[in-house]
Amino acid sequence: MAEVRLENVCKSFEDVKAVDNISLHVRDGEFIVLLGPSGCGKTTTLRCVAGLEHVDKGKIFIDEKDVTDLPPAQRGLSMVFQSYAVFPHMTVFDNIAFGLKLRKASPDQIKERVKEVARLVQIEDLIDRYPYQLSGGQRQRVALARALAIDPKVLLLDEPLSNLDAALRLQMRAELKLLQRKSKVTTLYVTHDQVEAMSMGDRIAIIRNGSLEQVDTPERVFNHPENTFVGNFIGSPPMNMLECNIVEGSNIAIGNFTYKLPESVVKAIRKTKTSRVILGIRPKNITITKDRRKNAFRAKIEVIEPIGEELVVHLTVQGKLLTVIASPTQDLRMGEKVWLTPDSRKIHIFDRKTGKNLL
Repeated sequence: MAEVRLENVCKSFEDVKAVDNISLHVRDGEFIVLLGPSGCGKTTTLRCVAGLEHVDKGKIFIDEKDVTDLPPAQRGLSMVFQSYAVFPHMTVFDNIAFGLKLRKASPDQIKERVKEVARLVQIEDLIDRYPYQLSGGQRQRVALARALAIDPKVLLLDEPLSNLDAALRLQMRAELKLLQRKSKVTTLYVTHDQVEAMSMGDRIAIIRNGSLEQVDTPERVFNHPENTFVGNFIGSPPMNMLECNIVEGSNIAIGNFTYKLPESVVKAIRKTKTSRVILGIRPKNITITKDRRKNAFRAKIEVIEPIGEELVVHLTVQGKLLTVIASPTQDLRMGEKVWLTPDSRKIHIFDRKTGKNLL
């Protein structure tokens, strides 16, 4: 296996900076997800690692070897594309064996390795079929088996599940993660789907406009976002963001209401000497009540969405929109005035100017 290291990598297309000074260290055997909205530069970053795009600036290392100027075939990696790119005129066996034949492996070696990886991705019974005879999920497995057959140092996956239906995506997420653990191959996985990222990655590298915003474990990026972009992008429904002002040293003003901050939060804010902040709170960390509670503020229910075991409640506070997850057993009605109490242990305070988390 191998480590992958990007050092200050830049890539532009005319006036557009697709990759803007990205530095990233992928550990040996790690499954790391490049996550971000469409057009943020995550696929271009992957293609730079693969050698399909030449970097304008910076270095790329695989297993401590500088591969920045090496062609793809000499980098010791495999890539699975969004479209699978299996060869339609070849059987499953020949698709999987393609890379091995290019490397002049013996017929016995090819047969044994194809059988081994076909068993690993659970398509050993499909070895004589052609791609047109396979389902989308089966073609995806063929592409994975072909990538793994050459025993790559690094596996690159570019939104490999986006063409599958929801049920099959769910199944393949689990299978891919299990497959990666069994093979122990260092993996870079590109997606715009945060659920895929949170459920599959050992760490997540969140990209915006070609730059890295945060690289951390799924738990950390969810519970400790470094800025408002990460807080908003991770989580469904997204984190509520309320522009507020610090008043009287330890309170924040939300319209006509004040919310008393915990002492630990107050100490952190004092160090920054700012008074214009954003209160971030996830929908599940707010309690809705009809009676007023300590440290609560008034809100009006605008829309209620019943979603299985939860109610997604959209409210306004002084003209600002919030979303709260409530229990379906609660008797709530649209147009009703209620009280909202954020869990003070789960709040985030962001600098309104820089967007950085102050806690």
